[in-house]
Amino acid sequence: MKMKRALALVLAAGLLLSASGCRKVWEQSEVSDLVEAIGEITQNAKEAVRNVAEAAQQTITEGSLGITHSVVEFEVEEELPGFSVAEFQAGTLSEAAYYQYAALSQKDKEMYRAVVSAVRNGKTTVKIAEYGYNTDQVFRVYRAVTTDHPEFFFLAKSFLYTVSSGTVGKLILQYSDGEKSDQYDKKGKLAQSADRTKIERQIDEFSKEIVLWQEEIDTDTDVWGVEKQLHDIIIDRVEYDDIAAEEADDPDAAETHAFDVYGAVCEGMAVCEGYAKLFEYLCYCYGINCTTVSGLAKGGDHMWNAVKLNGSWTMVDVTWDDAEEDGIRFYRYFNLTEEQMKEDHEPGEKDLSVPKCTSEEGAFSRRFAFSVSSFSEPPDNFIEVLDRLASGKDRFVALIADGSERAVSRYINREILYENSFVQQYIKQLDYGIAFSGDVYIADGCYYLLLS
Repeated sequence: MKMKRALALVLAAGLLLSASGCRKVWEQSEVSDLVEAIGEITQNAKEAVRNVAEAAQQTITEGSLGITHSVVEFEVEEELPGFSVAEFQAGTLSEAAYYQYAALSQKDKEMYRAVVSAVRNGKTTVKIAEYGYNTDQVFRVYRAVTTDHPEFFFLAKSFLYTVSSGTVGKLILQYSDGEKSDQYDKKGKLAQSADRTKIERQIDEFSKEIVLWQEEIDTDTDVWGVEKQLHDIIIDRVEYDDIAAEEADDPDAAETHAFDVYGAVCEGMAVCEGYAKLFEYLCYCYGINCTTVSGLAKGGDHMWNAVKLNGSWTMVDVTWDDAEEDGIRFYRYFNLTEEQMKEDHEPGEKDLSVPKCTSEEGAFSRRFAFSVSSFSEPPDNFIEVLDRLASGKDRFVALIADGSERAVSRYINREILYENSFVQQYIKQLDYGIAFSGDVYIADGCYYLLLS
């Protein structure tokens, strides 16, 4: 925009000169003043053009996450002190199974592992000339690393690289402590540095806090029961950060942890990216494969998850389920197919692979609830769901109402449930006591009444 404006000023001044002959005879002093003014405008225009050209060459913003990568001609004057990154990614899911890593070629995987090793040792530079990769190839691998590793919350939203004959020779990793990130001047001298000691403290704090979260998860259940608890604990403990969301595209906004797992766990505040990365991390902790999905949702930039349950992939949006109001918990975006999700979510990250999500096996209405719509007909799915409750696989089940608040009220008053002879008969056979809690849940456009 600045370049266009400057060029426009030069053009306007030129037109003024060319048209002046038919309107006025100019005094010599006036001509001198005008020439001087045009010279100043021209110089500003050249500078604006040069700045825009440099920016276009050096910085490319990719996707909704605003990750930037910039080509530089300098060598970093000195390697910054490394810092200890404990392998705190607990759980049984091996890194080889991570979705983005698994989708890479063998050569890509070698570079991926080199970057991961550098990050875990807090290194600044990674030599990658041997791979012969161009900028797009390097960015793809880097994005795979940051997507697969939500625990790398201390990586800044940008990285630098050197190029020779079209081949990237070296990555310069930039770190952030949540307030400051590594910045270099044009000569490669460090202008600003993230506090390495502070980063180590944050890693330690996150590691300890996440253990406390895990103590709340009952693992004496199946994979769907664990996944639902992970969904719920995030909703219960994390608050959406409206301010960070509003300032996401503001280059002058203060740095924040609202986009990562540290902000979600240790500060209790996050935007969609923090929610999705935390869900991914927690799934890893319980051996569940998961990845984040970036794109558009109702026209705005957004991030959600794809998760693999019982061998099949499905989609979850924890952020949009975090809309608890008046005792109502939402499962509208819990274990949906990609076709169901596409009603208002559209993946848009060109550099990342997105799983084919077709499974309805873990849908809330199928796995955790049964429907009572008649006084005499057996409820759909109720034996399977109550069996889960009786065997201790779930702490609760839910009744599906017909979508109206009136129906929910009737269930709360126990009219339909206890007048349905099939439900009465089966509940009597259970050793586990069942009672109404009065809580109401929403999923798939239906209301659910909680039993516990």
